[in-house]
Amino acid sequence: MHPTFHPNFVQFIKEFNGTKDYFECHELLEDYWKEVPQAGKNHPLTAFILLSTSMYHWRRGNITGAIKTMNGSIKRFVETSPSVYYDTINYTKLMQDTTHSISLLKEKKHFSNLRLN
Repeated sequence: MHPTFHPNFVQFIKEFNGTKDYFECHELLEDYWKEVPQAGKNHPLTAFILLSTSMYHWRRGNITGAIKTMNGSIKRFVETSPSVYYDTINYTKLMQDTTHSISLLKEKKHFSNLRLN
């Protein structure tokens, strides 16, 4: 089975794009990540976990926390690319959107959700 077809990853995408329950997104992927043998902190799933955390912080108005975790997410996406975990999403668009989000955060703009395609 392709890693992005794991039920937790599929549910993560649904939550991220649909309900935007970023706390639940974090929980889903953390549970999945713990199942992956030898998955350390530099695993691609942690990039998505950090992204979810960032979105959660941003929506709650914690700009400092959102910037810190978004930067961590971007760094992890870059460090772990290419990866099979990015096969089913538009990685280029994700990087553009997260970079744009950092700009918005630094300008202290209101929350703006992302969509994983």
